Amino acid sequence: MKKPQVQQDVKAGLFLIADPFLADPGFSRSIIFLVSHDETGSVGFIINQPCAINVGHVVDGFPEEKRLLCGGPVGQDQVFFIHTCAGISGAYPINNELFWAGDPDALRHAVDQGILPLHEVLFFNGYSGWGPGQLQSELADKSWVLAEMDLQELFKQEDQLWKKSLRALGAPYAWLSEAPEHPQLN
Repeated sequence: MKKPQVQQDVKAGLFLIADPFLADPGFSRSIIFLVSHDETGSVGFIINQPCAINVGHVVDGFPEEKRLLCGGPVGQDQVFFIHTCAGISGAYPINNELFWAGDPDALRHAVDQGILPLHEVLFFNGYSGWGPGQLQSELADKSWVLAEMDLQELFKQEDQLWKKSLRALGAPYAWLSEAPEHPQLN
């Protein structure tokens, strides 16, 4: 894992690592990858919370064993995707390497033809969203750590990614990775 670096300026392509004491249980110990940030708000996807069902159950033509991630509480009646293929029509660039959304048929074709390896596509049920200034307020309240991380972390889907990411940030964040999940039970 490339050593993450704490960032100050919010922009697409960065990660939000939840503070262990974040009050919202829907984001407990989550890592969110930001795909969009501007004056109208921010959009991202939780990358470390798998759903109970897999992609093949909700998206025709994709392998049943491909993991579906719970991207967030907004738009849970929709499936979204991030990928590495610049050639998918309708896709929005996150940076030079990653894109989100696009034509699902073009995505399926790119995967079927071997243009886009399936392991370089992530599918999400729902997304996480913030209105104007809302994310900046949450960052000021220390609800999140804004970090630049190795983009390959997106595709690894490690079970302990939240804990590992906080530890990799070093002091003063490493100790947060050991905070009890339910401190009121101690």
